[in-house]
Amino acid sequence: MASHRNSPPLTIITQLLSISFFLLLHSPSPATAVPATNNDAPSSLVNKVCQKTTLCSYNDCVAALALDPKSLSATDAKALAKIALKLAVSNSSSSEKYIDEMAKNEGSSPGLKSALEYCVLQYQSVVLLSFRSALNEVDDDPLTANYDAKFASDGAYYCGEKLKSGGFQSHDVDSIRTRNNYVTIYSDIGFAVTNMIS
Repeated sequence: MASHRNSPPLTIITQLLSISFFLLLHSPSPATAVPATNNDAPSSLVNKVCQKTTLCSYNDCVAALALDPKSLSATDAKALAKIALKLAVSNSSSSEKYIDEMAKNEGSSPGLKSALEYCVLQYQSVVLLSFRSALNEVDDDPLTANYDAKFASDGAYYCGEKLKSGGFQSHDVDSIRTRNNYVTIYSDIGFAVTNMIS
């Protein structure tokens, strides 16, 4: 494979993305920050839910739920589902605002602006709508809540595909990919936990 001396090897890019994800998880933003010190071990319910996730790692699942300390001691699937879905709404709302601000940036190219506007639409009409619906349905219709929690990740997927098809490569686009990954994590958690509601 030919490499240009100004382009870093794939391993360096991978390491930078890993470091960026780690830093984003530990950023001070209330919607995405992971507590720096939490000595509470997750409850057996959290362990069961995080072991049932298929799209995110066990550690990512526990870290995402740890944003609300009540989740780590939760023993009722319905209560944990509400906590997880509230976190999903909060995180996704923050991401939608972030992407919307990027779309309004005067420096964005017309193509990138169009892709970002598409992502905002996906967050509004699919991600947030699905997470909010799932949260509202937990008590009365857990099966529909389960479907909606899973469906939320489609909006993030289509956003990512739009950015990828446009060939956009930048730090800003990487930050959107990270935010899309959070949607996938919360969707996976929401699906797993609502599946456990009897």
